Amino acid sequence: MSKEETVAFVGQNAQGKTNILEAVAFLALGKSFRADRFLDSLHWDREHGRIRGTLDDTELEVFLSREPRSKKVKKNQKVARPRDFLGHLHVVLFTPDSLLMISEGPRLRRQFFDRLLVQVNPLYLDSLTQMERILKQRNALLKRIREGIAQVWELEV
Repeated sequence: MSKEETVAFVGQNAQGKTNILEAVAFLALGKSFRADRFLDSLHWDREHGRIRGTLDDTELEVFLSREPRSKKVKKNQKVARPRDFLGHLHVVLFTPDSLLMISEGPRLRRQFFDRLLVQVNPLYLDSLTQMERILKQRNALLKRIREGIAQVWELEV
């Protein structure tokens, strides 16, 4: 399959269409679009799972393991960092749950666009990761201020 093709999966309910889409998402993003934790994508009685695909001359692979708990992404049979893995297969995923972007808060819209942008620009992933780290630090500081452990002036730093 070339990068420009459009593919549609048609079938009855419970025939595995969403599982195929999840596998494609794993190969494009290195993670599931359905599960927050990667181990939730493994069937409960499986110790490990592997998804492999080839696009043009690039072989992509995601390996999930319960024991030891790990997720490895490979590009051309070499372990890759997420930023080196992204961008070979561009996907735009729109599911029935995506309609919630319209009625729910902005979090789902940001998530949708973040998924698109990390595929197009690997530097966006670095910026996104840094922003999420800063937000966690800020929120932890706000909690400490509320508890009287920290001072408001520390927010300036």
